[in-house]
Amino acid sequence: MNIDYRDLKKEQFENIKYKFEYTTSGYYDFEIVENKTFEIKYRKFETEINKCFESSLFASYLENSTAIGAFIADKLIGFIEYTNETWNNRLRITNILVFEPYRNKKIGSKLFEIVYQRAKAASSRMIVLETQSCNEKAISFYFNLGFNVIGFDLYSYSNRDLDNKEVRIELGKIIAV
Repeated sequence: MNIDYRDLKKEQFENIKYKFEYTTSGYYDFEIVENKTFEIKYRKFETEINKCFESSLFASYLENSTAIGAFIADKLIGFIEYTNETWNNRLRITNILVFEPYRNKKIGSKLFEIVYQRAKAASSRMIVLETQSCNEKAISFYFNLGFNVIGFDLYSYSNRDLDNKEVRIELGKIIAV
């Protein structure tokens, strides 16, 4: 499988909706103890759950985002999007998606490696991203790439994120420059 990685042109790819889908068997549960401390524990759902949402590249709220696509011939099979947070010298990954049936073939890892090298060349101090506490496969993937938990937001998506088992987790990877 010959895969070509190249920058995506904003005028060609903006405003196209992409469906992000995953299944999950469990989640990371945040237990608040007496409003003073917290614990994070992995828990299983009773049955596997399917999650789905839509997003598009080059959203207007992002400052100067860049996207890299993975292609077989001229067919887009995956992408990663990022933006530079100039105020704190971090590179933020805003989207990553590898389409079925191309998952688990190291395409996502290669996209991350390209972004890592660009961040290093730009002297960014770290790469950050967000995921949901129920996206256990993504969390495992990010941990395998060297990311660590750097924060979380119990109410990022709604006032019921804890009940929905969908807490925002911030992950980061320090870049040795």
